[in-house]
Amino acid sequence: LYFEQFLNFAYGIFKIASGVILGSAWIGCDGIYNMAQALIQLFQILRRKYAKTPVQQWKSYRFCGALILLMHLTLTGIVFQMINWNRAEDQGQIQVIATAIFAFYKIINSFLDLAKDRKHIHPVDSSIRMLNLAQAIFAIFSLQASMFHTFGTGENWEHLMNIVTGCSVCLLIVSIGIYMIRRGNREIK
Repeated sequence: LYFEQFLNFAYGIFKIASGVILGSAWIGCDGIYNMAQALIQLFQILRRKYAKTPVQQWKSYRFCGALILLMHLTLTGIVFQMINWNRAEDQGQIQVIATAIFAFYKIINSFLDLAKDRKHIHPVDSSIRMLNLAQAIFAIFSLQASMFHTFGTGENWEHLMNIVTGCSVCLLIVSIGIYMIRRGNREIK
């Protein structure tokens, strides 16, 4: 968990610095998003130490779901802007490669974590794994948008792919937040 948190902070700093250097709000917001994910993970790690009863653990799980929902509803606005105005920011090849490495790492790691989650039913650990899954899902869209903008030709199908992927990602992440809130409520009762 600590390596994952360090990676989120480091990647967030890299994206924020890239956003400032390139003058890109999209890249900067992506970095702020990763920093926020790391802070939520840190909060959940601390909650794991202090949430002793199952009710406290499930309340922490539910709160994490609410934070995911709140944070990703904000990112839905960013996705809408990128799709509506058909623009992403040119990141350069190094930033796109770093984004790809991070995205593939998050995807692989989140699926491995979900497999582990089936055997271990600690609500706080499960909430961190769901948070990683939400981050991996958004990383797919971020990678696609940046690759199309950097390497693409600007054809209509690229814009259509960004619309389909962006809407799918937003729906999936909002669904994760709602699922966590509902499951937390059900387990608390």
